[in-house]
Amino acid sequence: MASSREDVVGEILALNGEDVPFAFAAFEGGVVGVWDYADAKWAGLLAAGQISRDYELTVTLHDDGSYSLLDETHDTQTRLDTKGLHHERSFFKGTKRTFSFNASFAPIASDHGQVGNTFGWKFDTEEMKEPVREILTRYGWIPRHRSFLDRLFGR
Repeated sequence: MASSREDVVGEILALNGEDVPFAFAAFEGGVVGVWDYADAKWAGLLAAGQISRDYELTVTLHDDGSYSLLDETHDTQTRLDTKGLHHERSFFKGTKRTFSFNASFAPIASDHGQVGNTFGWKFDTEEMKEPVREILTRYGWIPRHRSFLDRLFGR
């Protein structure tokens, strides 16, 4: 039998801390974690721009003792160069594993308030999902298998 929803939510919220790059918050049906893994601005003689990328993990705790995980990503990139202004946005909602690494150079770059010549990030969804799954398993919660329509519509 699965432990109470409150116990599991409390354990997942205890993952928050200064040494992790993400933060969890509770909602009525479970918890949601957010990781803003790329947030950089740069300026230079030939180009200027901004990158913003974040990842959200929603953990829904169902009444039958099962859980579901849902990934959501938002990517925005704006740059100004000799050819004009370019703006790109992308969004994903569903289940996936993502690993991303970037090390870039710009004459004047700012990454989370730190000014320097480079910006970059290291990001892996498993770094956030693995401890959550360990807690859920330890407390007796089982993964809910999603139907084809759930996967198709990102539920």
